[in-house]
Amino acid sequence: MKVGLAQVRSETGAVGRNVRRHLSALRRLDPSAADLIVFPELSLSNYDPGVAAASALSPEDGRLDPLRAFADESGVAVAVGAPLASAGRPQIAALVFVPGGPPVVVGKRWLHEDEAPFFSPAAPGVSVLGLAVPVGVAICYEVTVAAHAAALVEAGAAVYVASVAKTPRGVTAARAALSETARRHRIPALMANSVGTCEGEPAGGGSMVIGREGRLLRQLNGSDEAVLVYDTEDEATTVWAV
Repeated sequence: MKVGLAQVRSETGAVGRNVRRHLSALRRLDPSAADLIVFPELSLSNYDPGVAAASALSPEDGRLDPLRAFADESGVAVAVGAPLASAGRPQIAALVFVPGGPPVVVGKRWLHEDEAPFFSPAAPGVSVLGLAVPVGVAICYEVTVAAHAAALVEAGAAVYVASVAKTPRGVTAARAALSETARRHRIPALMANSVGTCEGEPAGGGSMVIGREGRLLRQLNGSDEAVLVYDTEDEATTVWAV
């Protein structure tokens, strides 16, 4: 299976425009380039907790219909980052549009302390996508929670993918955490990060693939939009400019 890490730039609070940007990036790929494409944390609103409540949406929001249609027509699963409307504060979620099926919601269970005033944690549990190769999904701060990775592996994950919003310093720390997860569980560990801004600071890019031995296989730079594709069968990597 081929997993694409979409390193893109999002506009703060502009859900509709960000959906269109996501589609533009997706359509630049060859149809056979990837089976799953993962976008950064809160990619539909950009990572800015102050706009999360106003940008919150449900999986059935009509603005997401083009992404659903793309997944159905292309046969490619697409995971986007979104503030998810809930009874209280919104949740941070990955919405996964699976071809021919309903969207899968992966909520962020473990929040950074700075996020607590703006977001509610998802209910306990882990999410493994039942694709050709089972994919365990983590969201940003969860890469530092060893118990979360262990639970994903116990639930059957053969690939670990993190959707994040990291500054350059955060990218360095995430690489260390991903390498430890890969070594400990003998699975590839991947990360999709944004470029542009992250809560008013520069976003770090650096989307990466860590192999099963904990070794960095490929990493994007800190400024360019691109999709890094990893083949789980032979560990080959390819970069598509978007």
